[in-house]
Amino acid sequence: MEKRNKNLLVRVNNDEYDRAKKMSEYYQMSMSEVVRISFCGSNTLDKNIRLEFLYQVNKIGVNLNQLTRKVNIKDKQTPFDILLLGEVQLIKNELKKLSKQYDEIIKIKKAK
Repeated sequence: MEKRNKNLLVRVNNDEYDRAKKMSEYYQMSMSEVVRISFCGSNTLDKNIRLEFLYQVNKIGVNLNQLTRKVNIKDKQTPFDILLLGEVQLIKNELKKLSKQYDEIIKIKKAK
């Protein structure tokens, strides 16, 4: 990796500074890295966003599976339980669609 030996002074307003600071804290990067990634178009930030997205979708799926299991292990299901299972299935279907759309976006990005 080439040594970075040049300085670049960039002036930003308060909102831009706050946004860069929040991004650096969220992604655990220095502000220089955030600015460099934004300026140079690195995929590191995109990768972190994708990983966070997949993590959150997975958490939703796990919660839905736990909910479904609790309803299914009951001896007697109430009308509310049956309604709940139907809603859970609709949400799972939407998550599958979202995953497929995500996969398509990744394929398009890789093709570029």
